[in-house]
Amino acid sequence: LLLGEFAGVFGDAKEDISLAIPALAEAVNDADFNVRVWSMGALKAVGPAAQSALPALETALKDKDKSVRVNARAAIKSIKGEK
Repeated sequence: LLLGEFAGVFGDAKEDISLAIPALAEAVNDADFNVRVWSMGALKAVGPAAQSALPALETALKDKDKSVRVNARAAIKSIKGEK
């Protein structure tokens, strides 16, 4: 599986993916736009259990692509339990 597909599958399934969170956090800053966005979607779906991904997501807030920044904000809010 491609990392982006992995993130999409597990993000949609809301499985216990705690072991995958480090890989998803790394993917947040991948060169491929789709991988970045899909990994953020998976982390958003995981929610508060993905606390360790916050530094990567905060870095993504500086991404040149507005869509990536928006997805990073949404994932951060979900992880922090904000609405």
